[in-house]
Amino acid sequence: MKITLLEVYSDKPQYINKDVMGGYGMTARIGRSLPAKIIERAKKKSVNIPVFALGYLTAILKNNGHNVSYKLNQLPLGADLTIIPSSIVDYKHEIEFAEKIKKNTNSKVGFFGPFASVMPELYLKHADFVISGEPENGIKKIAEGLNPQGLIKSEAINDLDALPFPDWSEFPVKNYSYKPLLKQKPPSIGKGSSNF
Repeated sequence: MKITLLEVYSDKPQYINKDVMGGYGMTARIGRSLPAKIIERAKKKSVNIPVFALGYLTAILKNNGHNVSYKLNQLPLGADLTIIPSSIVDYKHEIEFAEKIKKNTNSKVGFFGPFASVMPELYLKHADFVISGEPENGIKKIAEGLNPQGLIKSEAINDLDALPFPDWSEFPVKNYSYKPLLKQKPPSIGKGSSNF
């Protein structure tokens, strides 16, 4: 199966990080003054980190023989299944993008993350499924043949060592940064490599 892991971000000028605040996400709106706008712009240009769970989902899906790709704000043309991380700070845009996918492709669309888990009714009106809970077990069920539909309960993983090492080979790791705290960027990753 061809599966696209899709990050969706609105075109708003502020910085959005979807993998903080317990996975609900945050924006950096500091104010309307010139110094505030400079700080907001600097943060948007210098802090770029992926949703960490995507590395695990990639590894789980690939280990089960699926073709996995990563996209950012792009239609998943040719995908059988599209999986989108949810956030409280950008959920309206995520829902709009899911509707766009359903209108323009044949891909099934699903969401995961704390906000989709708490408010699945917001997403299920616009998507085929929502993974409720930590996504790894839900993705494993899908990878092993479950037809994703409706609310998929995903149990917590008790043995974290049972998870495969995150696979970042599909991601633009050279674009990731966390300046000024971390001055170095990750090295590039070749196909098939699973770590930094």
